[in-house]
Amino acid sequence: MEYHKKISNIKTQISNRNGIVFGFFLVCLIYYIFKSAVSSVFLKGNDKTNVVFYGKNTRLYSIGISDTYYILTFSPTSKVLIPGGYGKYRLGAIGKIASLDRDPDLIKRAMSSATSSFVDLYFYTNSGTIFYEDPAKYELFPTLKEFFLSKSNANLIDRFFVFVNLSNRNKNFYKIINLSDDFSEETFNKNYQGSFYSKILREEGENLQIRYRKSYQTAKIVSRIVEGEGIRVVDLSESKYASKNCRLIIKNEKKQTKTVKSLANFFHCQVISGETEISDIILELGDLEEKWAIE
Repeated sequence: MEYHKKISNIKTQISNRNGIVFGFFLVCLIYYIFKSAVSSVFLKGNDKTNVVFYGKNTRLYSIGISDTYYILTFSPTSKVLIPGGYGKYRLGAIGKIASLDRDPDLIKRAMSSATSSFVDLYFYTNSGTIFYEDPAKYELFPTLKEFFLSKSNANLIDRFFVFVNLSNRNKNFYKIINLSDDFSEETFNKNYQGSFYSKILREEGENLQIRYRKSYQTAKIVSRIVEGEGIRVVDLSESKYASKNCRLIIKNEKKQTKTVKSLANFFHCQVISGETEISDIILELGDLEEKWAIE
């Protein structure tokens, strides 16, 4: 009898432990899903999301709620400006530079500068490979491997949304822009700037003043990207008293508009209350001057 009682107690203990372990993993899963939902780009209610797949076939997909979807294709031999003081490099070398510096956000900054738009999500391989020439076969749409096995700043929910939104492989559904190897930011801006702007941000119509401590040229690049997103920049001002860290100044930090939230999310800036004088919002670049610096 005692033997059977001991066996029964052991089974009960095992069952209780399994229940605790299962409960722990369930709580962790719920927390992960909640955290992913809160940080999800697609669940923020934006009317447009720009996604880059970087590699031997580098493409930018501009995904809109109701507008035309755009696909931009890039040659690895195209030279693009890499913010951060790197100057111009071939597109096929950005992954290598990002790998050496352990800064994958370099891809986001370079592609945002190249297209004068906010690149929200990017997918890339972590091999640090340099791509020297155009691939023999160009894949217009991402492969399943790129969707689910690439490194990315997209969480699981965003990966799913990207997969669903790009599941339509009918080319007539997209406006395809093939950019040649003699690509330049100036020519692209002349021909396409404003093609990927957010209607929500433009309709809000808020004005932005950019304050910098040292580099007017860096402020100009940030201004170009912001305006390409649909936010009007009314002034670039040097200010020795500007914050050393990036921050957004608005009249009431508790009443944040879509424009303020978009700027804060993209540049990772603190939002504070203060006097704005000539604009609705002030962006003090602070440490962004180093991240977005040009030679």
